[in-house]
Amino acid sequence: MNPGRILSTLFVFLLALGGSGPARGEDASADEAPPPAEAPPPGDGVLRYKGIEIKPDIKVYADYQVDLSDEDHANAFHLTRAYLGLKLKVTKWLSGRVTYDVTTVKNVAASGDYSVVDDGISISDHKLHGSVVGRIKYAYVDAKVLPADFAIRAGVLHTPWIDWAQTLEDTRFLRRTMWEHEYKYPSADFGIAFIGNAGNVLTYHLGIYNGEGYSGLEEIGFKDVIGRLSVRPAPNHKVLQGLQLSAYAHGEFPLKDGVETDRRLGGAVTWRIADKIVDPDCKKVEGDKAAIWVQIKTGEYGDPAIELSRNLGMSFGARIELPARLYIIARADRFDPDLDVDDDEFWRPLGAFGVRLHKTFHVALAYQGKLPVAGGDPDHLIGIHTEFRL
Repeated sequence: MNPGRILSTLFVFLLALGGSGPARGEDASADEAPPPAEAPPPGDGVLRYKGIEIKPDIKVYADYQVDLSDEDHANAFHLTRAYLGLKLKVTKWLSGRVTYDVTTVKNVAASGDYSVVDDGISISDHKLHGSVVGRIKYAYVDAKVLPADFAIRAGVLHTPWIDWAQTLEDTRFLRRTMWEHEYKYPSADFGIAFIGNAGNVLTYHLGIYNGEGYSGLEEIGFKDVIGRLSVRPAPNHKVLQGLQLSAYAHGEFPLKDGVETDRRLGGAVTWRIADKIVDPDCKKVEGDKAAIWVQIKTGEYGDPAIELSRNLGMSFGARIELPARLYIIARADRFDPDLDVDDDEFWRPLGAFGVRLHKTFHVALAYQGKLPVAGGDPDHLIGIHTEFRL
């Protein structure tokens, strides 16, 4: 059977179910009959053990993709990611998080740089190609400095940019952010960070990290110092409350004799449109309506013993929530891996149309590709993508 016909049939069937769940940002109980007067109030999803609050934190991304660039239309079901975690609150000032990250191993030699398996761990061991493996992504402790809006976070923790950008875009189930996808920059790492805000206007995240990511060992004696600063010009304006101007800086410094490398700068203008922005960093909202972003990143990257490449990446996108629990996503990333080399830049377009079947589950039909600016063979993928979160 034609893979395109399979995809269209599946999506039409799922779309027909769209009226069965609450819209994004709505209370799931709105469509349900109220409990009897004598019934206990519904639970809040938080477990309590010896005074410690424990909340499950689960996300699963899965898809079925067809490679339209392949003459045989290679296609596969794929577990992109499964995050299985717990968030713990011990006291008002002490909390923590542990998350186990499950992904699929991709053998670079077998699948190439761009394939229907376009996520996961890239290795050169063909024996593990296609295996589902796991590793710890987050394992950190938060110590808040009260009454100031400031916390010290230590362990395996978020790096300053990617988690914040993913929350805004809500496109991680389709493709990683440009920061992570093109620069291979990790979303988590071993280190310590200082995270806080000044009222509703300014938020910051400054950290010192190993620089090898949460799946790598520190072997070269360098430390990465990374920071993000975000400002909301109009936090009390009904329309512009979700507007943020953000700056990013990243430097790698030797702890012993060595050559300094990896200097990166970036920034973004982002606008999250909602009925109410709940937190200073625009991660939590009520009545989510849309998000618009422009991100840019540049710097030097590579092995200083061989050569450092100056590069430039840009990401443009929008996510719009529609009536009947539908949504659309449009995103385009442009990346030039070496500004000193002509004709090596490319675009990665992404477009998706989806439906939120329930507050815990949504599905989208998506296209994504890789289009070399100077010509050459493009890549085109089409697929059904799903996300379950709890």
